[in-house]
Amino acid sequence: MSRFGTISDPATASVVFVESAEADDLEDLVNAELAAIFAASPARAVSGMSLAGGGDGHTFVVEIESAQASAVVGGITASGARVRCYLAGENEALAIVRAAIPITDVIVDEQVAGAAKGTRFMGLVLLGGGVVPPLGPTGPTGTTGTTGTTGATGSAGVSGTFGGFFALMPGDNAATVAAGAAVEFPQDGAAGVGVTRSTATQFVLADIGTYEVSWQVSVDEAGQLALDVGAGGGPLIVANSVAGRATGTSQIMNHVLLTTTVVNSVLRVINPAGNPAALTITPSAGGTHAVSAWLLIKRIA
Repeated sequence: MSRFGTISDPATASVVFVESAEADDLEDLVNAELAAIFAASPARAVSGMSLAGGGDGHTFVVEIESAQASAVVGGITASGARVRCYLAGENEALAIVRAAIPITDVIVDEQVAGAAKGTRFMGLVLLGGGVVPPLGPTGPTGTTGTTGTTGATGSAGVSGTFGGFFALMPGDNAATVAAGAAVEFPQDGAAGVGVTRSTATQFVLADIGTYEVSWQVSVDEAGQLALDVGAGGGPLIVANSVAGRATGTSQIMNHVLLTTTVVNSVLRVINPAGNPAALTITPSAGGTHAVSAWLLIKRIA
């Protein structure tokens, strides 16, 4: 269970379980329980929450733990706290659905769970303005906790190290992307700390660590896209990140893990050098609306 606080008086604690097979329904049910908790008298705080696959193989269960606010150190007490849920059948689709969720508030926690039969994945994002951050241990000099706050001289907790960036076509990426050049993601989406955009094509990973990186770009030509990461002597293509297609006009996407070796590594999504063709980033692919390309970067360790 993700912990947001510790309970000093277990006698005031209670746990509720919410179950559904659909994202919209699960979101509504969880938010209704949160609203009831925050409306209770005497005041209560949420001390923990977890998402898990249901036993029948298709449903999902959210466990919500709360207690009287006076008995919780930390915890979530803001009445505006709420969840957004999303559902997909594979990792690429899950990343696309997650990227489409409009985030206009503080992200307190994120969880993903697989169904027992392995064919569906549910994601949950906990949002809440003014919410006390999740509790997490810190090192003696501020080393990051796995999910939490930092010491006086430390950097951000791992769970808060992420960034989402996007482009909209037409408008962005008006020129073709030559071999060796990078795709532009000039607009900022949801962001934490430790992952920032320095230019339209370059993204800085402040800390050494392991990062989960996903991207999706609609391209006219047959071609490839890959990650390169500046490390010491210069940009190096991440070999297992190359994704491409020989024919067609579908999206080029990938979902990879990479580990940086220096602080402030610079990441780009590139048309690898030596490829024969410049790539056209498709405007209004499949319809009349501007189409998005996106890049998601999240530190996981």
